[in-house]
Amino acid sequence: MRRTILVLTVVTAALLVAGGTALAATLACNGGRCVGSDGPDTMFGSPVRDSIYSLKGGDLVRGNAGADSINGDGGDDRLSGGRGNDTVNGSDGEDVVIGNTGNDRLSGGTGSDRIEAVDGMRDVISCGNGPRDLVVFDAGQDSFTGCEIRRPR
Repeated sequence: MRRTILVLTVVTAALLVAGGTALAATLACNGGRCVGSDGPDTMFGSPVRDSIYSLKGGDLVRGNAGADSINGDGGDDRLSGGRGNDTVNGSDGEDVVIGNTGNDRLSGGTGSDRIEAVDGMRDVISCGNGPRDLVVFDAGQDSFTGCEIRRPR
């Protein structure tokens, strides 16, 4: 009886790990290419240029200084460029895309996204093809396309 319970416990743990429950990661990028896992990751950029790719899952990605390239994939991601002239691209899901300080290029992708570009600098924004994309932007400075809801600051 104890052997059966032990075997069932081990099988259950293996299924949880294989199912992605235990595959989430926290990654500190060191400059260059940085790729997440299929789970819900937390990724942090370095003080130099990073190319960050989050994969499936609802990821949290924060760039740092440098001209970063941040790319979301499936899931409801929160992507933030940090300081520098960044390119931040959402993807499938309802993403939050934040430019921070710098002349940024921001894209929401599919899904109803929120794009925040309030930093006093010129940003280029493409909300994507979601049904209810919201952009919060610097009035008179930022340019944008495809945004159904517009809130100047």
